[in-house]
Amino acid sequence: MLFHKEKKLCLFLPPKNGTTSSRVFLTSLGWHLLKPWHEFPKFYETKYPNLIEYKKFCFLRDPLVRFLSAVHHTRNVYPHVHNLFYDKIGYPLSKGLREAGFSENLQELSCEEFVDNLDLISGTFLYTFDPQSKWFVDSDVHALDFENFEYELRRITEATNSSLHPVTVENQSWRPEDDPEVTDKVVDFVRKKYAQDYALIKEKLGKDY
Repeated sequence: MLFHKEKKLCLFLPPKNGTTSSRVFLTSLGWHLLKPWHEFPKFYETKYPNLIEYKKFCFLRDPLVRFLSAVHHTRNVYPHVHNLFYDKIGYPLSKGLREAGFSENLQELSCEEFVDNLDLISGTFLYTFDPQSKWFVDSDVHALDFENFEYELRRITEATNSSLHPVTVENQSWRPEDDPEVTDKVVDFVRKKYAQDYALIKEKLGKDY
């Protein structure tokens, strides 16, 4: 979570929703970062009761694009750190993938194979594949449109001078050309798993994806 104490503003940070870009921009304006970055609002509100006085924001992103970004991110992160990660039942993810008959190298998994093994994979990459709606359990969280990322950040901070305070793209994980094998199965899976996100985006932003 990022927050500005004097202005009483905070931004929750679901993974793959511009976390690093938001951090770089907002900390340049005097905002502060609370770790762990990606926790749900209730965690921070329990630990910091004065958050009830803050105006709360959170970005909403196209669920399919966010899912593909998360897949691409885990494919590239896991090979470097897999010995440090353990899945939700306490065994290395690599062992779980082998027992399921798949390569333990996530880079070798297709999008469909990610879908088939997501329960195992998401247990290791906490929050990464959680629905965005989990950050909107409280009705007072205001939605920001990820497709208008820079505009939204400037709107809530009133930092309109782009020369003095540029918004940069950091840690971009996915581009449309990265996953040409996206299939109807993947799209249908995302539609079902993130149905609440699609409904939330329609309600908060008036958008259909």
